[in-house]
Amino acid sequence: MRRPKHAQGTGHKVLAYLCYGDSATHWLELRASLLSAFCYLSSDSGITVFVATDQPARALGERGLRGALASAPTVGASNGREPAIWSAATMGEVKQQEQSAGVGGADGERPTHPRAPQRGGLKRRVLALVVGLTLASVVLELGSMLVIATGLLPARVPSYSTSASAVGFWGDLDSNFGAWHPPSTRYLHQKACFSVFYESNSYGARDVERARQHDGPRVIVLGDSFMEGYGVDTGARFSNCLEDATGRPHLNFGTSGNAGSTHAFALYTSFAASFQHDAVIASILPENDFDDDVPKSDRYQPYWSGSYPDYELEFSLPNVEESSFRCSTQQAGFGFGRALREFTYTKNLLDYLYSAFKQGRQGRKFDGANGAPDSRFFRFTPAEFDRLRYSYEQLAAAAAPRPVVLFTIPRHADFAAYQAAGESPLDDALAEWAEGVENLHFVPLLPAMKERFGEDLEAQFLSCDAHWGPAGHAAAAEAVRAACRQVLYGN
Repeated sequence: MRRPKHAQGTGHKVLAYLCYGDSATHWLELRASLLSAFCYLSSDSGITVFVATDQPARALGERGLRGALASAPTVGASNGREPAIWSAATMGEVKQQEQSAGVGGADGERPTHPRAPQRGGLKRRVLALVVGLTLASVVLELGSMLVIATGLLPARVPSYSTSASAVGFWGDLDSNFGAWHPPSTRYLHQKACFSVFYESNSYGARDVERARQHDGPRVIVLGDSFMEGYGVDTGARFSNCLEDATGRPHLNFGTSGNAGSTHAFALYTSFAASFQHDAVIASILPENDFDDDVPKSDRYQPYWSGSYPDYELEFSLPNVEESSFRCSTQQAGFGFGRALREFTYTKNLLDYLYSAFKQGRQGRKFDGANGAPDSRFFRFTPAEFDRLRYSYEQLAAAAAPRPVVLFTIPRHADFAAYQAAGESPLDDALAEWAEGVENLHFVPLLPAMKERFGEDLEAQFLSCDAHWGPAGHAAAAEAVRAACRQVLYGN
């Protein structure tokens, strides 16, 4: 029960109690102290009150009341008329008029009511919009969380922190080779299956602090995100496994962010070579290294211009500051975009999808056109191979007489292709080429990793990402050490 002071939108007092039904189109009983009556509340036509003094209004029937409403003057916000008062006799006359004129149509059909201006309509629409957007955002966030948490897409997981990853960890930062880490930086990297802090030393490597001069043998390690240790703790990655097994320091210069063969050459000759060392280990990830050697218009990266063997080293942009792939070396402010990234799954999923679309790689394992595995161990052009081998020929020449060990990293599609074909064209070509470079030694990991993991190839990778997990790093380190023990360590 409720006693309103004014009829909605009319400004007229209602000296009675209204008992509301469950919607605005229901009949509402109106009771006063000495009379019985009914009113019909309509958001379209205002309020019309029917008073019965000689008999209950219900006796007239619902259809008679509809007809009376159709014939009665309605009370709107601007017509200034008082509510129409109808006696039972008057309602009976209206009912007879309705039957004579055929007003009301078939049983249960309502006549059209005159419309009056609505009040509160804009507020209701705004409220409905806000509620709808809120529900849609909740559904989208839950869906994004499900996709990421189950590993369907390897997007980043929000940190729910305002400081854990305030500074980025990758960017085109060095004018000599492009992609690198800011120095002395701590960064939290999270996905569904890992939560790892990355820390860079004073010169930007994800490694402990190393002096340029050192008494005793050391090994330089070059490569991309696999060598950097993407998604694993520092102690579990390839270079640390070798360091633990041999007792020799392995200086890790791996980095994510378009680190192909040209990047490896440029980083080694301009920077890593200044650290005293006795050997070099470099990795090739065919899945993206061929693509990473192609210059991007919005990135600062080294690339080979010309044709084999008459290349010139050039850069894709005039200076490194013009790159779109930059990260702050200072503590960043907590803006709206970063708040979404640190506190929502949706933002991280959208970032991942945009990145995948921009790069033109959707993580396909098989080529839908012919059903054949889409492996870069099989699919490469002579020009791509020429750029790859030229980079490592020049790196080996710069490192001579120190040995350079080169190995390829297979991923899911590469194992499928290898198992189907029983061979690896890229590995065969690299092995034949390496025979002609005096201090270069090549190790194909495909057969070694296949033998090590058998049918359980997934065990070498992170469960939510296509990078090696600790088991993959340990197996790769053991395979390289076994193949090049004498070359690298003299035993």
